[in-house]
Amino acid sequence: MNAESLFDRLFLSERAAQVAVLYDHSEITYQQLHNLTLRTAESLNAIGIRGGDRVGILLQDSPEFIASFVAIISLGAIAVPINLALRREDQRFILKDCGACAAIIEAKAAETLFEPSDIRADLKNLLVVRRHEAKLCLP
Repeated sequence: MNAESLFDRLFLSERAAQVAVLYDHSEITYQQLHNLTLRTAESLNAIGIRGGDRVGILLQDSPEFIASFVAIISLGAIAVPINLALRREDQRFILKDCGACAAIIEAKAAETLFEPSDIRADLKNLLVVRRHEAKLCLP
């Protein structure tokens, strides 16, 4: 298949300096979002995420959400966005029901989503996103 990937279409070199996202009173450029997406893909690759794996995303609407979604599908895995406004029981149900082997989750949500006995053997990795209160840190 010769079709351009979403990654390639999003991160055209001529867009690098343009603003891609406005978030928390900051402008995030395509280059910054590109770098964040690559780091996310590298982290997912390092924990063994492969094509067809399901990865839950429990993140706020944020640059990290965009980077996570694009990184997951760029690896051929299946992104499973889960609404943070759902009850914790519903979030856990979706993670278990979809067969997620990993999840990318807000630090605050990770603190309350799981009890030690809740984590099933098929959810092997949690990637936790921590933000500074004042400002998002990007390269």
